[in-house]
Amino acid sequence: EGLYDPSGGRDKLTGIFNAQKLTADLDRLKRPFESSLGVAMLDCDEFKLINDATPGGHNQGDRALTHVGRALQSSVTSYGDAYRKGGDEFMIIVRGKSEEEFREIVDRAKASIEDRLVEEIEGSSPGSNGTYLPTQTDAEGTVGYRLSMSVGACWYATWKGEVQGLMGGVEKR
Repeated sequence: EGLYDPSGGRDKLTGIFNAQKLTADLDRLKRPFESSLGVAMLDCDEFKLINDATPGGHNQGDRALTHVGRALQSSVTSYGDAYRKGGDEFMIIVRGKSEEEFREIVDRAKASIEDRLVEEIEGSSPGSNGTYLPTQTDAEGTVGYRLSMSVGACWYATWKGEVQGLMGGVEKR
């Protein structure tokens, strides 16, 4: 029986675990265990701007969310699980790592999202509200933009099973 059951509960857009799977896994965390636990919440900064200021609108927003999901999955797959909590909010849960290792995993996940361009769908015309999302061109000639993520993280040396405190600790950071 593990927290990281690979079956079901996938978000259709991003391919990572969905909010229902997150709820089930948090429920399993209500019992204590003798290893460390790290949880991070990640949120796309100014996500509304992507939907409003890009020619692709919500399709472009979906592309950005897919980009985040792929980056999180590849960053944490060997260490824990990534979840789409809803909208542009994501979570990572990692067990059995030192605080330093957990922080490195979170930093690597954030960097993998922010360091790669999200390819634009339709060029550089203004979005529905007449504004532009700043674009760049990478070495391969891809035109796109960079996402910025806000992160809150919490690590516990020994997990006591206090899920309510866990969520509060993550959101305060």
